[in-house]
Amino acid sequence: MKFMKILAKKKDFKDLKVLKYLKYLKYLKIFIFLIIFSCQDFLDPEPDGSLTEKEVFSDPLRARGFLNNIYTYIPGGFYGIDGSMQACITDEAKSVKLTGGAVTMTDGSMSSRNFDESWTWSHYYTGIRKSTVFLENVDEAVFVTSQQQALNPGLNLAYQAQYKGEAEFLKGLFYFELIKRFGGAPLIPGERLLLSDDLAGYPRNTYDECVQYILECCDKAAGLLPNSWVGNVDEIMLGRASKGSAYALKSRALLYAASELNNPSGDVEKWKAAAVASKAVLDMPEYGLLDGKTKDWNESLQIWTQPYNKEVLFATAAGLNNDIEKGEFPRGLTFYDAQGGEGRTHPTHTLVKAFQMADGSDGSWAENGGAGTAKSLYANRDPRLGYWIYYNGIRQHARTANPVETGMDANGVPYTSGLNKDATYTHTGYYLRKFVNTSANIQSGADQRYKFWVIFRYAEILLNYAEAMNEAYGPTGKPDGYTLSALDALNAVRTRVDMPVYEKNKPVDQAAVREGIRHERQIELCFEEHRYWDLKRWKTAVEALNGPVLGIEITGSGSRVESWREFVVEKRVFTDKMYLYPIPYSELLKTNMEQNPGWEAPAGK
Repeated sequence: MKFMKILAKKKDFKDLKVLKYLKYLKYLKIFIFLIIFSCQDFLDPEPDGSLTEKEVFSDPLRARGFLNNIYTYIPGGFYGIDGSMQACITDEAKSVKLTGGAVTMTDGSMSSRNFDESWTWSHYYTGIRKSTVFLENVDEAVFVTSQQQALNPGLNLAYQAQYKGEAEFLKGLFYFELIKRFGGAPLIPGERLLLSDDLAGYPRNTYDECVQYILECCDKAAGLLPNSWVGNVDEIMLGRASKGSAYALKSRALLYAASELNNPSGDVEKWKAAAVASKAVLDMPEYGLLDGKTKDWNESLQIWTQPYNKEVLFATAAGLNNDIEKGEFPRGLTFYDAQGGEGRTHPTHTLVKAFQMADGSDGSWAENGGAGTAKSLYANRDPRLGYWIYYNGIRQHARTANPVETGMDANGVPYTSGLNKDATYTHTGYYLRKFVNTSANIQSGADQRYKFWVIFRYAEILLNYAEAMNEAYGPTGKPDGYTLSALDALNAVRTRVDMPVYEKNKPVDQAAVREGIRHERQIELCFEEHRYWDLKRWKTAVEALNGPVLGIEITGSGSRVESWREFVVEKRVFTDKMYLYPIPYSELLKTNMEQNPGWEAPAGK
């Protein structure tokens, strides 16, 4: 690509003093980039009436800053539901918080006036507005200094093209985030929507119309962006959208569009389109499963701590910190701190029971058991169970052999990290381990790792492809031009963690493989904000989320386990109307838009 060649022209910089200057400029740019990403209101045009758009887009720092600010509207993950992970409104986890958004969204009290994610409606439309403003100005914008332009005359044009691609991608992503929550939404492709405006003049477009527009944004972006930024000579590009990001968004958007919620007639052509989109990602040589394997916990962790590794197609900006360890280390750890971490996310026994045995069989779980079975509860299971969940008896930290003790003694007194020791300890008998660097010292801040929220990764695309191919062509079908079947893609995810191929223990027919792919998504993508949307698009959320979530109560700990029993942590509510979020009540007061079925709307609307 011309842009990469332009950036690589270091031979143009004949003055060694200029090269030295550029070396320091690179780190200054990274510093500025991170600051801008962290400041949501920085460098908006005319934030206080003192700057015009012309002044913003004629200044390289402000012009880049405007685009960087748009990145702050991408989904952030981790604690996005009022301080809780989205996993806590699914059957994956229970939040340590006893009140707040995760409770409201699962206890039946959710309404168009009070649900926690109501902010996302205006949030993503603000991102869309800013993307539109940027695209209106990008062709005349200045992104380089006069000195840089003199050294490399084509550099500003290259930045204009690349940044235009990023803004198109971001606009498409924001629309997708809207429609997966609310269904069809008003499209405003060529007009600005100011914060003071309402949507009264904009009817809701259909879901399919919105998808088509998202695809157009992705295609525009893909035509302007490099395949990947990994290995690029200018490190400030890392963390930005690429062609791989745009293709990944197409893969997910078309998968959702083909699914039952949005494709009730089962139009197979939609599944074929989803397969084509996923194949486009899989055909890119820059991406793949990380090192082709995650054979142990540390290799699994690298997906979320090794910035811009080849499995990641798009993620938030990376920063060194121990924040997730502070948030998720089990309470009462004995190694560094008697209090441990905050233990904010408690995986459910419902999820733990979904992990297969290491030989690929489902295994069995009784509702209770004695010492003879309790000691081997977690033995010989899918290794991802130990990678991603702290269970009773697992090693608590990389620097100690002490186990996590979530049980209680014979008198009912909880051990160090024990069940319901108080309201801040595990409510389910488990703590979250995925994303967590177990070598971290949360007191001193030692051994920090890069942290970032992964929005698209290669394993998801393999499973998107597997699902689409199975629905379009069956488990083993491979039309001309396709080298992978649905089973091939499914097994690629399983075998990289030494799990046996699916067909070793399961029947190979379309319905059975459909369930196998859904199960693999439940395991591989747990806690990554897929489960909630998967259950909705499959129209299985009422079955999975309207009822109890389970925990486990263990008497004894580690090798001293004596007995165990399942128990109901809480009963959840999910009804048919919840397949779509309500349009926020406050928005309906300003517009004639129709409310989603079953939700409250202002009188007369």
